[in-house]
Parts: sequence; structure tokens; C-alpha cells
Amino acid sequence: MERRITRNVVFRDMIRTLIRLTILAASTRTLTAQAIPPAFPEDPKQTLERTCFQTSKPWSPQGNLRSDVALVYGIDKSLPERVAGWKNRGYRVHLMTGVAWGEYQDYLYGKYDGVNHEDNAQTDRHGRKIGHGGDVWYMCPAENYGTYLASGVQRTLDAGVEAVHLEEPEFWARAGYSEGFKREWQSFYKEAWQPPHASADNQWRSSKLKYHLYRRALQQVFDHVSSYNKKTGREVRCYVPTHSLINYAHWCIVSPQSSLAKLDGCDGYIAQVWTGTSRTPNHFRGKMKERTFETAFLEYGAMQNLVRSTGRTVSQRSRRRQSAPRLERLQDELGVHSNSIAAPARCLALRGGSMAGARVRMEIPTQREARGPETHPAGVCH
Repeated sequence: MERRITRNVVFRDMIRTLIRLTILAASTRTLTAQAIPPAFPEDPKQTLERTCFQTSKPWSPQGNLRSDVALVYGIDKSLPERVAGWKNRGYRVHLMTGVAWGEYQDYLYGKYDGVNHEDNAQTDRHGRKIGHGGDVWYMCPAENYGTYLASGVQRTLDAGVEAVHLEEPEFWARAGYSEGFKREWQSFYKEAWQPPHASADNQWRSSKLKYHLYRRALQQVFDHVSSYNKKTGREVRCYVPTHSLINYAHWCIVSPQSSLAKLDGCDGYIAQVWTGTSRTPNHFRGKMKERTFETAFLEYGAMQNLVRSTGRTVSQRSRRRQSAPRLERLQDELGVHSNSIAAPARCLALRGGSMAGARVRMEIPTQREARGPETHPAGVCH
């Protein structure tokens, strides 16, 4: 009798638990349905692409900013699904990915073409690879690297993106010692490689080659997109998000920026001016200090000059860097305010008081930011 009563009690408790779980599941589904807002209504001015943000994440209510464009970051296997998710929520979708670095381990370790390409990582004179966190290296772009990027971009074209952004074509001044760079030197100069640190002439020739390599890589991808447009009748645009030459001089990075206006198929740029660049200390009247507003104002101006008389566009970036200490975060917030004022101020100065055609770019965190804040030498070339 006692055993029967015990079994009945256990059975009753199981039934009660099952009922509670069923009610909880139903409540969760109801709350989830209520938390997911409907897609934004159609905006006839959305084609102007007035604002945008970048994200490596799929659509979610937390990232549902009412912006004209979502810049979907990276060319991994999840890309088509992420593109579809943002498009279904009413966003115009662009691709954004790094041209100098990225989650390109399939190229690096030979999964792409059966050849290991670790010797194409940018390397300093001491044999140290220059990285962007983990095994994400800055690359010396061989021709097959450009082909690899084009194949990744093709997946985004098939997914229906409106534009392609290849960000930050950057070659560190202290690099130029990898086996891949030595091969490119031999091919470009028709002579044996010379150590960049051995003479000023070698450093200049090294920088000239770095300039050439990233211009070539960009052109390879843009040519691929142009060929796709001709075949399909689409008009997918190509942009280069880049820091200003002022910042690259501060951080000792070689960029092909001065010739970007000559790239075939390039529709414009994004001025990557943010607190990481504008808070870099600089010398003025013998004093070294942060001048966030002044530096941002000059950086935005340098980027505006890239498109003068070209018919191309430049979008202004506004974003803070990710910093751990509380005081640093507060300083960065002040920097964001300075940058946000400097961007329209520069537009007004260049446009005679008019903001017509000006664009602003916002961002939400990406995978690259999750690896922590970027650190760069301030005004010191190694």
C-alpha cells in the first residue's frame, strides 16, 4: 500500500511538472513573438543610403537600428543567411570585409587551394608576424590572395548585396621581411630583395611596392564585381573604407590611398575617422597631446578631398573604440562627441554652409572588436 501511494505521489508530481513546463514554453513563445518587432515600413528615401552600420551578427531585435543600410561583415559560410536575415527585415544590405586582414584561415592554411600561405603574413625584421589578434595576420597580398577575396565576394553577390566594401588596405612600414614579400620584390623590381631598414632608398622602394600590392588587390576584386555587373545587368557598387593619410602617417602604415581615385570600378570611400585615430597624440607648437576635435576635423577634410571633382562619394564614420578602464571609456565618449561635431563641421566648411549630400556612418560591435581594443604606436616607425 505504501509503495502504491509513493508511486502515485511521484506520478502526480511528474504530471504537475510537465504542465508547468508546457505553460512556461507557451509563455516564452508568446513573449518572444511580442519581442520581435515587424519589419520597418518601406521608406522611399531609403535608396539614398543616408545612414548605415556594420555588424558581423545576424538580425536580432537588439541590433535592429532603423538605418537605411546594414553592412554585413565578413565572408564566412554564414554570410548568405545573415544577408537574407537583414534583407527580410527591410534593410538594404552591403558587404564589408577586410582587404588586409580577416578570418581567412582557409586561405592561410591551404584549405582554399592546397597551398600554405603563412609566408604571406606581414613580417618585421625580427621575424615576427604582424597580427590583428590570434592568427588573423596582416597580409602581403599575392595575386592568388586577390583571387581568394574575389571568390568570397562572389558568395555575397549571389546573396544579393547592393555594394561591396573592402576596408583598410594597410601595409605596415616596419613589415617587408616575409618570404612572400621577397617574391613580390623579385617580380616587381627584377632583382633580389633588399632589407628595407638597410637604407632610405630601400625603405622607399619597399613602400612603393606595398602601395602597388594593395592597389592591385583592390583592383582584382573590383574587376570581378564589374565583370559580374556586365553579365547580370546589376549595378553592385564598390567602396574602400580607410583611415586618413594623416592617421597612417601617425601610425606608420603604407596605403595606396592617394591613387584610389584612379581605381576602375571604385564608387567612393568611407572616412574611418574614430576615437582610435583622432585621439592619437600629435605635436603642435612644440607640445605633444591629444587634440581630438582638431585631428578629426583635418582627417575628415583629407578624406573629403579624395572625392573632389570625381563624382564619387565619401561617408563619414562615427564610432568609439572599445576600452576597458572606466576613465578611458569616459574619455572616448568625449572623443565621440568631438568627432560627431567635426564631421558636419568639415562638410559645412567644404560645401559653403550646405550639408547636401553628406552621409554619416554608425556602427555596432563586430567580431574584430570582440578581440579587444587595437593598439598602435603613436608617431614611432619601427
